[in-house]
Amino acid sequence: MGALIVTEKNVNKLPIKKLVQHYKKIERQLSKAVHPYVQQELLKEKETIYHYLKDKDEANLIQEQLVIPGLLPEKEHYEAIVENKLREYYINQLKVKRLLRRLEEGFQIVFPSNISNAYGNTTAVSGGYNEYQSSSERAVIINEVDRKEKIKEEIWELKDLMLEVELGLEQLDELERDYVEKKYFVKVEPTNLQLIADMPVEKTKFYEIKHATLLKLAEAFLLI
Repeated sequence: MGALIVTEKNVNKLPIKKLVQHYKKIERQLSKAVHPYVQQELLKEKETIYHYLKDKDEANLIQEQLVIPGLLPEKEHYEAIVENKLREYYINQLKVKRLLRRLEEGFQIVFPSNISNAYGNTTAVSGGYNEYQSSSERAVIINEVDRKEKIKEEIWELKDLMLEVELGLEQLDELERDYVEKKYFVKVEPTNLQLIADMPVEKTKFYEIKHATLLKLAEAFLLI
């Protein structure tokens, strides 16, 4: 699947959620050193998305900054958002793993009994067709191939959603990353007291790590 490029011709064909995600992705790319030509193209895309969302009265979706630059934000204003993003990341991570397993295991195509009886083919196949198969058999195979492609597309979409958090995690040190993984990347979240017992730090240091981690991620997510 090729990289998405938003233009005036296709902007109205894309879901608003997808446009918002792409807009944020462009902002992250522009925050890094890029070639002037690439920068120009990204700014053009960004402007196209902004004007479309503005016309749809949805521009607020790309205006996430919570405080005026230079002012210290209230931590409750951003910590809840960061925590939800981490939880969503973990859920998407599990979804990707499940989808990858389905691809690795492959698809076993079993023809319905009416087709097998009519054409004498009772063997399950893994894909492809030949001149001896009926149009009905070929249709079954094509449908399964389409399912496989849809799964691949779903994986790419999930990974695109996960990118923001992955970039944020790269900004954390070892203890901060350890806190995130033990607190949010689990099926049942532990309490702070349980987590303190599981980390090689004292209570005071634990809360310093916790607040520093959430603040650092909030900055990485452009919330503050």
